[in-house]
Amino acid sequence: MFDLRQDVPERIIDLAERYAYPEIAPASGICYTRASMSCSIDGASTRDDHSLDHSAGGNIAITAALRGLSDAIVVGSRTLATENYAAIAADSDFIGWRSRRRQRTTPVIVAISAALNLDPAADVWKSPGAMVFTCRNASQQRREALRAVGVRVVSCGEDTVDLKLALEFLAGTGLWRILVEGGPTLLGQFVRDDVLDELCLTVNPNLYGGPSPRILSSATESIVRMRPLHVLTDVDNNLYTRWVRR
Repeated sequence: MFDLRQDVPERIIDLAERYAYPEIAPASGICYTRASMSCSIDGASTRDDHSLDHSAGGNIAITAALRGLSDAIVVGSRTLATENYAAIAADSDFIGWRSRRRQRTTPVIVAISAALNLDPAADVWKSPGAMVFTCRNASQQRREALRAVGVRVVSCGEDTVDLKLALEFLAGTGLWRILVEGGPTLLGQFVRDDVLDELCLTVNPNLYGGPSPRILSSATESIVRMRPLHVLTDVDNNLYTRWVRR
């Protein structure tokens, strides 16, 4: 069994090495895109319309590592609201790692929202460099409300957000280590647009049943063939899997 307690310094270093991004940006000039999702043994991704419990010690350590290694945390507008995201703060465990790779002190929070139905008063916008990708037809009033609290609002596409354009924009600003935190609709778009490189999936040791959605929601079927890199576990019997494109 792998000791995933967050308070073990050697474990922080070990996780940073196990989940390290490539040392150089992809030659494609866009980004290396990793998604982090959770589900139950039977595939449920939510309970009561919220993500599964992330309070297990191993999950806390994995989440800290994935965030601490990334340049940008990308999230859909619905997930941003339902999960009540807080401002992103610097993690002291990863300051040295980030400095050696010339990364910002903290990852940038990036929201994807075609309709800009976002609360300008939300705490998450206090995050340094906060950014929103939207479409050109989005409400000008909502756009200005976000800009008024310091959010950078960028249009990518007419009626929907063009993820490839968004990723090109992020890479152009030096933010190429991407962590997608959901939800299922946004992950489905990354898969549909063929811009997902990796999936870190936590499987909790429960069966829930019911109508809960899967981790990926898409109107059209897409296939991304992947291979496993590792499977870790903790004292709470969670599984932490890492999959990359073949």
